[in-house]
Amino acid sequence: MQSQRRSACVWVALVAWWCAAVARAQESLELSGPVELAWKTRIDHVGPADDSFRAVAAGGGRVYAAGAVDSLGSGDRLLVVARNAASGALIWENASIAIWDASPQHPNGLALAPDGQRVYATHFAPAAGLVGMVSVLDAASGALVAQWTTAGALSIAGLQDVATSPDGSRVYATGATLTFPKAACTVAFDAASGAVVWAQSEAGGAIGSTPTRIAIDPTGQRVFEARALSLVAYDAASGTKLWTKSDGMRRPVSTRGREAPQWYALGAR
Repeated sequence: MQSQRRSACVWVALVAWWCAAVARAQESLELSGPVELAWKTRIDHVGPADDSFRAVAAGGGRVYAAGAVDSLGSGDRLLVVARNAASGALIWENASIAIWDASPQHPNGLALAPDGQRVYATHFAPAAGLVGMVSVLDAASGALVAQWTTAGALSIAGLQDVATSPDGSRVYATGATLTFPKAACTVAFDAASGAVVWAQSEAGGAIGSTPTRIAIDPTGQRVFEARALSLVAYDAASGTKLWTKSDGMRRPVSTRGREAPQWYALGAR
């Protein structure tokens, strides 16, 4: 009986905490008007359920999305699309870049250069066992400009996320090694040449410790890598690890429906 009372008290406390958190979130949310659906669109290359958008970036009145499509016989491909941010109108689409695997467990990263001239997309290289890859696209036309790899620096199964320095001179990507125990890896590329400036790897001991997201501070001096088990800071210039903080299990959350993937844009009126 006492156990039931304790359980009831715990549930009441949890519900009260949740209601208070929702109330605080609602109070802090400020909008200029009611939120409405501005536009939505779907992937045109609808095939197996593996087709999906997995990363997004915006700038200069455009929104860019990256994902993967399984083209049923002609190989898996990276999909990068640019649309007008206000109307959703298609500006360009590139679905010609071969990748190893379109399945959702292999995420893509996407970043727009600060000057708006280049789009950087990370993905698995075209064949199993190859190195991590960054595809560089012209932001105006979607044409493939270059492809950078981690060859000679790290043996990476795939690069999962990407970010640029504030001045656009460097591009940082994060991924995981092929070997076990899995090692978390972070790589800095020179944006002009694509050369690897520095590369760091650290054995994680579990798949859960492979990196998931990367970000650069506004000063361009620090690179932050979010893993499932920890947050790591590197010196952006040298790649020296500054600190590691563990705060329990942290995993990214994704949703994946069985219907054709779609874009949604919300606006205020």
